[in-house]
Amino acid sequence: MVALVAAGSAACGTAQAGTTPQDKVGNAFTKLGDQKSLTLGASLDATADQIYAVLKGDDFTHDTASALAALHATFSVAADKPLSQATDDDSGSYGFQLSSDAAGKQNLAEVRSVDQQLYLRFDLKALQKLAPDTSGDGGSGTSLADLNELLDSVDQLPSSAGALKAAVDGEWISVDPATLTSFAQTFGDLTGSGSSSGSGLDAQSTQQLVTAFEDALTHNAKFTDLGSSGGADHVQVSVPAQQFAGELKTSLASVAGDLPGFDAADLDGLDDVPNRTVTADVAIKDGSVSGITFDLAQLDDQPHTGKLPLALTLRGGSDPVTAPAGAQKFDPQDLLGVIMGGLPGSLTGDDPSSTDLGSTDTGSSTASPGSGDDGTDTGYFAYTPL
Repeated sequence: MVALVAAGSAACGTAQAGTTPQDKVGNAFTKLGDQKSLTLGASLDATADQIYAVLKGDDFTHDTASALAALHATFSVAADKPLSQATDDDSGSYGFQLSSDAAGKQNLAEVRSVDQQLYLRFDLKALQKLAPDTSGDGGSGTSLADLNELLDSVDQLPSSAGALKAAVDGEWISVDPATLTSFAQTFGDLTGSGSSSGSGLDAQSTQQLVTAFEDALTHNAKFTDLGSSGGADHVQVSVPAQQFAGELKTSLASVAGDLPGFDAADLDGLDDVPNRTVTADVAIKDGSVSGITFDLAQLDDQPHTGKLPLALTLRGGSDPVTAPAGAQKFDPQDLLGVIMGGLPGSLTGDDPSSTDLGSTDTGSSTASPGSGDDGTDTGYFAYTPL
């Protein structure tokens, strides 16, 4: 009888544990870390008009707002052990996808890393449309017409450049990461631009990213149970904005180097958040965090009537990242030869094998058609000695 009562008491204690909003959130993050795979999605949960109402200004147009409203980014990672136990030696596989539709079918760019091999594909025309066309107003940008000229001239490349053609056509290519890193360093030395190449979100850095959100949301926070909606329990978390931004910056700085094209300096904007309390909505489904919604307008020092909600979706136990079929092996040195040789001029001239830059001095390359000193066409990439 005593044993039965003791067992019943223990069961009651277990059932009561984790019933507070704070416990729900903490336990939900813990369960997420117990998974061997995770998919993290990010997008602005707002229409173009709503985004423009918050960000409108001289340098922010409605077209830009429309592009932002359509963008969806997805990170996926898989490991052989729970993410919370991952170390530097557990790289696993990962993927990144940037699309212009919620379903992820209109891919702008996609990167996968599987078995120490990197796979990439890009839609150059779609990506170019996201950038403002400054070619006609004195800027240094490239117009869509210029890009079309470049893409058309790729057809003139020799058959040995099949992987480069595939890349330009938006097909999958495969690259050895070590070779790519070496190429980035070499190309950086040649152009004077240096090199910065993130290795991608591996299992450990993904867990660090999740922990960053957990720490920023749960320290010195107030938790309010919002009930159930959309098949998930919702908890509102209220934290001091400056504390939230500071902890998020500190935590994210450790993984900034793992994200291609991202630098820790990009987080400096978090230093200027106002001294006020901000809130986030944490969705919990099946005992695990399934989403976080945060109004970015709360971090602006100027009050807004509109909202700019950043919606993060998290799905543990998702499908593993796999290698795409039919990817062509790409040697980055082929691209270097094209850039140095020029498109289309030097590849269609008398000496298609030439990669002479025309100068041994340190200089810079510009993505615009140009002419040599003798008036001859040097191709799409023109070299300008300093």
